[in-house]
Amino acid sequence: MSAEQEQELQTSAPMLSIDVNPSPVDAGSRMTLTGTVIGAKGYDLRGQKLLIRDTDGDSLGEVAFEEYDGELNRTGGLEIDAPSAPGEYQWLAVMTEDTGEGEPREAAQVPFGFEVKAHSTSIVVWDVPTAVETGATLNIKVGIKCSSACDASGAGFVIHDEDGAEIATGTVGEDIWPGTAGLHYAEVELTAPEAEGRYPMQVTAAMDEFDLAHAEGTARFRLNCTPPGEFTVAVTVVNAQDKTPVERARLQMHPYRGLADAEGRAEFRVAKGRYKIVASGKEFAASRVEIDVGSDMQQTIELVPEPTDDEKLWVWA
Repeated sequence: MSAEQEQELQTSAPMLSIDVNPSPVDAGSRMTLTGTVIGAKGYDLRGQKLLIRDTDGDSLGEVAFEEYDGELNRTGGLEIDAPSAPGEYQWLAVMTEDTGEGEPREAAQVPFGFEVKAHSTSIVVWDVPTAVETGATLNIKVGIKCSSACDASGAGFVIHDEDGAEIATGTVGEDIWPGTAGLHYAEVELTAPEAEGRYPMQVTAAMDEFDLAHAEGTARFRLNCTPPGEFTVAVTVVNAQDKTPVERARLQMHPYRGLADAEGRAEFRVAKGRYKIVASGKEFAASRVEIDVGSDMQQTIELVPEPTDDEKLWVWA
């Protein structure tokens, strides 16, 4: 690079920029730095190096310019570990050139900033029943996952009610839930409140015991507590046209929910009272019926198939 080219690179704004990916970056995780020089028309910088220095001036690595399109020069990607403490950082990118006399010469430099954040802690709660009898014992599952795929095994969590009272504690194990990437989980036993109603709950995991900083994670769920079931309502869902069972039909009998089995059947254990049952299924129109429950009973619901696209076109023709 000639003295005139160097002067133009130093005085034109902006000339050298650094892309940090991802941004912000999780503490201690890998990030990729890419340098770009714009406005240097006619100056092919391929082969020249870009040096990265940290806050203390220590060299962290270098990467060469690899691409040139006649106006824009771009380096390859330099992978570096992010600092382990969250915060705002200012590093320095230094352009160098080979003088042919041993050590490369520094030609231009630009400071660049980026943010390091604590790892995000994700919490998932599942297997919460749509309704639970007052005072009954139930088991739910709690899963914890780190945004940088840290091994979350051993992470503890606490479950509080809406008043902040501690309901239960637990620790996720080494096993990962099938089909997920790094979701460690635990099964937790809870006792439902003694009074009927809806009870918001919150799960919190701080992960303070891990080497790298992790932000506190929270998740919310709700227990719908109902009076003890007195009667069984057996619902059968069939196709209105040929009376065949509708497998996996969705059934809502507030606050209860269920899926029909291969025979189109689902059972609910409910208290005495009046209920509205809503049934629906893939490619079927929803249907509603109201029932008065005062004893064990059976109820059949017929679903009408949705018209096909050809049938819709015929109607509008």
